[in-house]
Amino acid sequence: THCVVVPGALSQSVNYPGPVCGVKGSTITLPCSFTPLKSVYDNGREVLIEVVRVVWCKNHETCFGETPSVYDSESNNNDPRYRYLGDKKGDCTLQISDLQEKDDATFRFRVETNDVRASFTGQPGVSVTVAGALDQCVNYPDPVWAVKGSTITLPCSFTPLKSVNDNGREVLIEVVRVAWCQSPNFCLKGTPSVYDSESNNNDPRYRYLGDKKGDCTLQISDLQKKDDATFRFRVETNDGRATFTDKSGVRVRVVGALGSKCELSRSCLWCERIDRHLPLLLHTTEVCR
Repeated sequence: THCVVVPGALSQSVNYPGPVCGVKGSTITLPCSFTPLKSVYDNGREVLIEVVRVVWCKNHETCFGETPSVYDSESNNNDPRYRYLGDKKGDCTLQISDLQEKDDATFRFRVETNDVRASFTGQPGVSVTVAGALDQCVNYPDPVWAVKGSTITLPCSFTPLKSVNDNGREVLIEVVRVAWCQSPNFCLKGTPSVYDSESNNNDPRYRYLGDKKGDCTLQISDLQKKDDATFRFRVETNDGRATFTDKSGVRVRVVGALGSKCELSRSCLWCERIDRHLPLLLHTTEVCR
């Protein structure tokens, strides 16, 4: 999740999901939440903030003014493919149906209020990738930072092909094997993997919480330095044309050690820096006790 605090505007933020991949023609949901300012001061007088307009736009930094939007709470002509599931209080979830190639873009959310000082556009937005009708997708989370010895969960979903054509005959696809490995491997059989659904010798630190239908979530316990890597997911099916490894993967960063003391100032300052500027991170109090 991206949590962005706008400089000069205390406690304003937008929490976006990680990059989202969807197949052309499908429906995707972009879960999103925001925190507007509660009040501002005008010559010593407190002015309570009210959200009056919310907007989603794509491939634009600010969604401001006359910028074309995909959803505008003040418009009666929104494209029905873009459905706002949120509100003006804190939920900014957007649903996109009948996904099109033009939806391959970065989407951003804007809040406008009764006082311009509390209006803002959340950065950096959420990246949507549209795969062709015959392509497969894996939705990985944003890079994850965690402390050595801790437990992390990598939420993950995948979209396998439903069928392929074999000389005019439809062959239904069945997932027969799933695997997680570290880059540069491709999780092929016989190559190193951290989890293989066909193996009885998986390292118990790597626990697969998913299935063979669409959930590829992986949990890593007792995080070690060797886990500082990019993890990739592979799907194997009853037809080689529907078998794939998504090469982008999810980056895991391992820092410090649980229970680090504050006298280790370099380590603690590093943890504070992570806490302030990077997604899905530690709270300083958890590291610098």
